Amino acid sequence: MKKILLVASLLALPVYAQNVATVNGVNITNKEFEEITNVIAKGNKLTEEQKKGILDDLVTREVLIQEAKKQKIDQDPAVAKQIEFSRDQILTTALLSKYIEKNPVKEEDIKKLYDSQVKALGNIKQYNVRHILVKDEARAKEIYEQLNQKKIDFAETAKKESIDHGTASGGGVLGWHPASNFVPQFGKAVEEAKIGVLTQPVKSDFGYHLIMVDDVRPTPLPSYEASKREIVSALSLEKVNKYTEELKKKAKIKTNLK
Repeated sequence: MKKILLVASLLALPVYAQNVATVNGVNITNKEFEEITNVIAKGNKLTEEQKKGILDDLVTREVLIQEAKKQKIDQDPAVAKQIEFSRDQILTTALLSKYIEKNPVKEEDIKKLYDSQVKALGNIKQYNVRHILVKDEARAKEIYEQLNQKKIDFAETAKKESIDHGTASGGGVLGWHPASNFVPQFGKAVEEAKIGVLTQPVKSDFGYHLIMVDDVRPTPLPSYEASKREIVSALSLEKVNKYTEELKKKAKIKTNLK
């Protein structure tokens, strides 16, 4: 009899080992736990404390799910619609991910896009710019004259006079930018300015700018490896959009929105 009981106990061990927790009779399986820990770990080794935290989160989730079902919240039409919408989103995301797995971006396409981006960036200059912004043209001209005569300091004047609160406290420093980053009037003045020479007041929608270009350089070019991930994402999105459009062309679609 004892032998039979011992055998029965041994046979039962794997069954219990399959579950990491039970909540009101509902099992949280070891497989489910491992799948979630693998997603969270992303290849790293988790500590026992981290694993306990994940298990506690799973238990908490199950408690809340059971209580929601007990209160029949899952039967509320609005909630059911949200659940259906979330399910559809997961499904479409999985479909597109599977498509990219089967049709990955080619290395030559990544290199081609990188080369074209580098070529485009290589023709763009960056300017190290400071400015003082005032509302009144007359005041802008006064400051221009005083700066040209070296009666006042640019940085100190920016702190006291500039209405660009984002740069005034730093002495009017805007830093390195391509001219295209600025409003047209400002950008044009930057491109035409001589290094270290104060511009005449430049009018924009914000007021009157006194601009100083301290230096010019070619746009720094990112390395291939640094750019690769972003390029892969961009090309994958192109593939997904093309695939989606192909599916839409094959589908019989009728819209009634006026």
